[in-house]
Amino acid sequence: MSDFANLEDSGLFISVAHEPGIAHPPGYPLYTMLAHLFTWIPLGSIAERVHALSAIAGISSCILLFQISRELKADSLSALVAASCLGVSSSFWYQAITAEVYTLNTLFFLLLFLLGLKQQKESIKWRWMVMAFISGLSLTNHWPLMLITAPALFLIILPQWKDILQNFVNVIFFFVLGLTPYLYLPVRSWSEPYLTFFQYLPDWERVWWSIKREAYKSGDQSGTWHDSYLFIKQFFISLPAETGWPVLIAGSIGVLVFVFKYKLVISFSVLYTFFSSSVLLKLFYRNEYNPHHWEIHQCFILLPIAMVCLVVAPFITKLKNALKNDKIAQGFSLASIILFVWPLVQHFDEHDLRKDAFPEDVATLILKGLPEHANYFVHGSEELGLVAYANLVKGIRSDVNLYSQNGTLFGNRLFYAGSSPEKIKIQLSDFLNNGESIYAMELRPGFKNSLKQDWSIRKKAGYEIISHKNQTTQQTEIDLNLIEQFMNRWNDGMYGERWKKFRRVLLLRYCKIYMNNKGYHPVFESNPTCGLHYALKLKNEGQFQKAEEILRKIKADDEFNLFETIEKNAVYRNILHLGLNRINRKVGGLEDKMNDYQKIVNEALPGIYIDRKCQRVLMNELLEIQKQIPIKFTGHLTKDKLEKCNKRTD
Repeated sequence: MSDFANLEDSGLFISVAHEPGIAHPPGYPLYTMLAHLFTWIPLGSIAERVHALSAIAGISSCILLFQISRELKADSLSALVAASCLGVSSSFWYQAITAEVYTLNTLFFLLLFLLGLKQQKESIKWRWMVMAFISGLSLTNHWPLMLITAPALFLIILPQWKDILQNFVNVIFFFVLGLTPYLYLPVRSWSEPYLTFFQYLPDWERVWWSIKREAYKSGDQSGTWHDSYLFIKQFFISLPAETGWPVLIAGSIGVLVFVFKYKLVISFSVLYTFFSSSVLLKLFYRNEYNPHHWEIHQCFILLPIAMVCLVVAPFITKLKNALKNDKIAQGFSLASIILFVWPLVQHFDEHDLRKDAFPEDVATLILKGLPEHANYFVHGSEELGLVAYANLVKGIRSDVNLYSQNGTLFGNRLFYAGSSPEKIKIQLSDFLNNGESIYAMELRPGFKNSLKQDWSIRKKAGYEIISHKNQTTQQTEIDLNLIEQFMNRWNDGMYGERWKKFRRVLLLRYCKIYMNNKGYHPVFESNPTCGLHYALKLKNEGQFQKAEEILRKIKADDEFNLFETIEKNAVYRNILHLGLNRINRKVGGLEDKMNDYQKIVNEALPGIYIDRKCQRVLMNELLEIQKQIPIKFTGHLTKDKLEKCNKRTD
């Protein structure tokens, strides 16, 4: 585990748990309270203590999967292999060593699944009360994931429906009792904690607003059915990387054994769980597909992975029983350990987060260059949790005052998230009229549009500084040696791979600073994100050949898929421009150059539609080229595409 916050929501959860405050919707009251208790453990850093909560939940989940396998008559070794496969699967392993809510969610589901199996064998009254209470508790952690998997649990207990009806009143009472952690949200709001992600929740109307995740409603449905298809397709493509091929093959056969061996309700329950948060979730929760959103979706697939590992156990048990020779059976048992060793070896370096100093290095770089008592306005989620943890929990540059450009998290907010541009403008005006200055590494478009024209926006040492034009601001510092060390570590592969978009966005800031102040660094050629901006700089300086070489290398890199649409557009257009410039400078007539022209146009054609969005400027450039040079469009520009493209802009 890392002794610092990890990327994405990790730093936010640790900071909120440390105070304690109120996390982003639906509030995660149970997780916040448990994590706060863990911050009092007198061992390690605050981050390590909260990470440990996920680790304990992860270990407990593996133990529960072992017990479920044994309950389904798998032998001990087969059950151990199944539990181990879950523990070392890629996404589960990562979630078990970072401050997040997903291993706790897995723990709740598997515990209810196990209790349901036991109730099938022998219905005991007190067990219904325990299951009801745990069900309520689970909804105070991550209710969307629990709700979508709930039918699997209902299938398990369906044969005992009469017993449930007989204990209905008690079941409802204990279920409601399990929901009581939600009282934390209004009760804690009455004390006005400093860290509240959106706003205080002092009454049930606002609590219900948070629980329903109303703030995310538009984003939840921002995609299309095609986006859902892409998520589902990517899930199945990613399974070999998650569990390893041996587990996947054994699980594929094991599911057939499972269906024929166990009761239909159990088989259907396992199959439904597998498809619940991997397939069904994306049919209800249709956000736009891109590599970053897929990384977020990987947090949701822990239970489908657990089901893959679960069906491995009966497969191994059945094969062992089919082997009549005891020595052969023992040899097979030892060989099955490969199912555990394969992903362990494959994923070990990836999940050694002690080596990944990227989050701490970035937070230190952001805070170190600020003047004393500066007002730093955080840009977005790529830095929010990291800077909050570094400043408020670890005490790095504790003199700096943190604000958020979109009004989230910090209690000193000038406005709330969702405020009108007029209100934001008034609040910022009052803030600056008091002689304050605003520092930021990057300005959000909505925030920038709220600024008045008589305010000065200057860029110094990589920071955007906003103040009145006649106001003198303190100097920011730029430590090029520290930035160079940071970039060297990246180039040497010393940082992790998870949350690639956040990493490349944060790295790019310092590539630009280094590029403008010191010049070339090898990371400009090894990292496509920095490489794009370096290529554009070379183009402006007249180094066309080198710029074209770097752009072609970027387009061929796997990380090109992580680029934003506007960045991909820039790559295609500049390859076209530089290619045409190179061909035009060649000696010879039009006939001699036709093959070269056709080749460069063919290379640019895929850029007309990027991420299923029409790039009208590039299309018009290609049409202008066609008017001057008799090139062909090789089927990319169909009549339908042209008509669609003419109705949209880049």
